[in-house]
Amino acid sequence: MSMARILCALTGVLLGACSAATTEGRQTADNLAKPTPPEFVEQVQRAEVLGHAIFQKDILAARATDAFLADGSPSRKAEAGGWATVADGENRVVYFFDQSQRNPAIIQEINFPDSSGKNPELREPGSRPALEKIAVAMFRARRAAEKAKYQACSQTYNSVVLPADLAGEEGWYVYLLAATTKRNAVVLGGHIRVHVSTDGKKILNVKEFTKTCLTILIPDNAAGITVTHIVDKHPVETHVFMSLLYGMPLYIGISPNTWAVENGLIRLVSR
Repeated sequence: MSMARILCALTGVLLGACSAATTEGRQTADNLAKPTPPEFVEQVQRAEVLGHAIFQKDILAARATDAFLADGSPSRKAEAGGWATVADGENRVVYFFDQSQRNPAIIQEINFPDSSGKNPELREPGSRPALEKIAVAMFRARRAAEKAKYQACSQTYNSVVLPADLAGEEGWYVYLLAATTKRNAVVLGGHIRVHVSTDGKKILNVKEFTKTCLTILIPDNAAGITVTHIVDKHPVETHVFMSLLYGMPLYIGISPNTWAVENGLIRLVSR
């Protein structure tokens, strides 16, 4: 069995320090898993739920944008400046907003029949006022979050807005996710979460998941990414999101434990 490389992010201040590692083949998180310590069960479950939700909304926004750019009217495409993704039963609806308006104005609705992101349908807005009201509050929350003070680690940030009740709180969680278009680049630092009030107007809390910026280049045959994390005592939702986004496991050292994040699941592998 050939040696599969695991890339180590040597960060020092940001996430701690780690040494380069290799692994024989590819071991899954389930194969290595140990029972999650009782004091972390709730936090781990919450991180999995939030990480999945971030990934799903990120994918839907990307595919809605592709559909909008392909088939939307030129004038609307020129006006567009932000979106909000809302669930409507099995459907997922992405609303695009006019960036030139002070008050949020929906200019395009894109409907997906389910959460897979397939078969987008462009529709005229206005047929679902209750849903649009939610989308407007989410868009306001995004605008508020963009005014938060944080260390920017990229010229490009993607945003995802989730209902904070996924974590047992009121309002909205707005994730500002540092992004890159460079091939084989993985952005590990710079992601933040802004907790915004239900009306989308007031910032309640800002959570920075890392202490400084970090982008690494991974080889084509990388089997995983190994990092250490010092901000929290357990993996967080951005670890789940990144593992799903890049399609490979993250091995996270959080002294004295090592965790694996793979296929949207967090598992303790050593302590």
